[in-house]
Amino acid sequence: MTGYSNLQETINQDLETPYFSIDCDYYQTKIRPLYTKYFKNELLSKKYSEEYLGDLFFFKKGKLITVKKTIN
Repeated sequence: MTGYSNLQETINQDLETPYFSIDCDYYQTKIRPLYTKYFKNELLSKKYSEEYLGDLFFFKKGKLITVKKTIN
């Protein structure tokens, strides 16, 4: 979730997990696709990536385990 348009739907799920947000000021842009790309690249320890790996990032004990396009 990178926007607030469906925030209430997310909150209503009552998940026992922390919610995270991207600080667009850190990436010095208010353009959502741009700061989202910067954020993903930082998670993947890359400077820049055109390859689409997915939007679902899975962590275990603070370390990135895998990135997926869908949950199957």
